Amino acid sequence: MHAKARLPHVLNAAGSDQSRDSAVDAVAATLMRVIGVVQSETDLLARGASVVWQDFVDRKSRLLLELSRTQRLLAGPPDARLLDLAQELRDVLKKNKDAVGLQVRASRQIVGMLTSAVHEYASDGTYSQARPRR
Repeated sequence: MHAKARLPHVLNAAGSDQSRDSAVDAVAATLMRVIGVVQSETDLLARGASVVWQDFVDRKSRLLLELSRTQRLLAGPPDARLLDLAQELRDVLKKNKDAVGLQVRASRQIVGMLTSAVHEYASDGTYSQARPRR
């Protein structure tokens, strides 16, 4: 079993539980959005649907930036909800890695088949220079 992912602790600069809860809520909401985007990409790959890679790269990049910014609010003892969400994200990312890996391997096989077909076609004399007649 995987060890729980570590997140920074919630900083309670104002000394209130409300500021702690707000920081935890902000990070939790961002984690849930990251999980949703990664799951969407994984689901599309699993269904064999067309994936607009740049769209997912852009969305994940924006969310990771947002996550890094919201995590700056964190310090103090770890929050159980954030630890659970971090573990869920780890699991979702593992499935996504597997799905993307399958896609890459399939693409490589297709490229290999196309390359072989081109070499076979080229070697049948179609593109050889015509020999002068005697």
